[in-house]
Formats: sequence, structure tokens, C-alpha cells
Amino acid sequence: MLQSVRQVCGCTSRPTLTTKFQCLTLETGPNEIDRFDRRLYVTVTATLGSTPLGAAVQAARTLPAAMQLPPGITLSDSGNAENMNDLISGFGLAMPASVLGIYCVLVLLFHDFVQLLTILSALPLSLGGAFVALLVSANVEGPIR
Repeated sequence: MLQSVRQVCGCTSRPTLTTKFQCLTLETGPNEIDRFDRRLYVTVTATLGSTPLGAAVQAARTLPAAMQLPPGITLSDSGNAENMNDLISGFGLAMPASVLGIYCVLVLLFHDFVQLLTILSALPLSLGGAFVALLVSANVEGPIR
């Protein structure tokens, strides 16, 4: 097997002997040492099939092995689970910022602070109406299944 590796194609179409610049030997050891924040880490991946990502992450976190980790061992999300957490936290920040933005625009339009509170008091009722509309329309891609 090493004989076939000793010849590699370079910039030209002719094979180049690697013995000119390196020595190949067979040894045992780890293939790759992965680090995150200067700490060793192990990546565990899974194919979810039809299982929602949130349910799979919650099921993984409730496993006995994940709940009783030794000292110095942490469990952190990466990949799609990390993206999901970032999306949820970003959405949680965007909603109050948008309500504050709407309030500022209404202050500029109406020049009154008290009347705007009555206008914005309809916001929680509209959220309930939006969820009822999702239930009635049976939208399978929506947040309620």
C-alpha cells in the first residue's frame, strides 16, 4: 500500500516520487486530535429522520450519561443545534426591539404616550389570534402541530 502512496501527481501529468522529500512509515495513534477552546472534544452526530431537532436535542440531554458527566467534561451544542439556539435567542431579542420600534414610530405620529399604550395593548391579543389562525388552517410547517 505504501508503494502506491510513494508516487503522487504534482503540477505535471507525470507522477513524482515522494521519497525525494519525505519518508512514509506505518504507525499507530490517533488519526486526528480535535480541539475547541484549547480543550479536546468529541463530536457525536446523528441522523434524525422525521424526529424534530428540538426533541432530539432534549432527548440527548436527558440521557443518564449526559446528566452525570465527570468533572471537566461539558456538553455543548454545535451544528444545527447551535444554529437553532442562536435563532431562538435572536428571535427573543428581535421581538422586544420591534415592539419598541413600533412604539417610537407611533410616538412620532401621534405625539402622545398614553394613547399609544392602548394601541399596543392589542398586541398580545393579536398573537393569540395568529396561533388560532394557524390551528384552523392546519399549517403543517407552522409552530403548532
